[in-house]
Amino acid sequence: EPKQGSFFPKLKTIKLSSMKSLNKIWNSEPPSDSFIKLDTLIIEECDKLVTVFPFYIEGIFHNLCNLRVTNCRSMQAIFDIHVKVGDVANLQDVHLERLPKLEHVWKLNEDRVGILKWNNLQKICVVNCYSLKNIFPFSVANCLDNLEYLEVGQCFELREIVAISEAANTDKVSFHFPKLSTIKFSRLPKLEEPGAYDLSCPMLNDLSIEFCDKLKPFHKNAQRKPLFPEEVRIAKLFNS
Repeated sequence: EPKQGSFFPKLKTIKLSSMKSLNKIWNSEPPSDSFIKLDTLIIEECDKLVTVFPFYIEGIFHNLCNLRVTNCRSMQAIFDIHVKVGDVANLQDVHLERLPKLEHVWKLNEDRVGILKWNNLQKICVVNCYSLKNIFPFSVANCLDNLEYLEVGQCFELREIVAISEAANTDKVSFHFPKLSTIKFSRLPKLEEPGAYDLSCPMLNDLSIEFCDKLKPFHKNAQRKPLFPEEVRIAKLFNS
């Protein structure tokens, strides 16, 4: 049973739409056991919101499965993370679209990088986020064991999918995505391959790349390996 005083302990879905003056979703840290069944959060056209989950509200999103944030003109960060070691988020599906000022999907406390696990994430789609420079912090990318679908499009400042510079030892960077089957990149003019690394995605069977001028997914030379392993079966490949 939820503790007395907890907020909306049985609420499963929240949708906030066209709330033009809303600048905070959560005013302060709620009592424990608040929103413990919250499964889906949808935010659209809330032009004064700058973050969805500020650092003082960490406990709420641990049971969240589905997150959709669209058309929020001032949104700068989705997650502002300062959480306890060993926490595991249940988030499975993330859709972010038309967030022109978004700079971070995950904004991590620099002193506590790697403290939250996102093992349950299955699908992420990020489209029309013009200020975003990367999708995943290095520590987040290292625990995406269940990621199946990755789509990124029209993010014109995006330089890398994973923030490789955050790695402690950039000479031995490796990523393993055992369930990743679909990757779609579109109109990412500044996206380039990182330096030396090992990438394993044995289930990848649908790769679509369109108008990513600096990306050479199968180029190989003495300094770097190809971005994708040779066994990938390409469904569509367009590079202009």
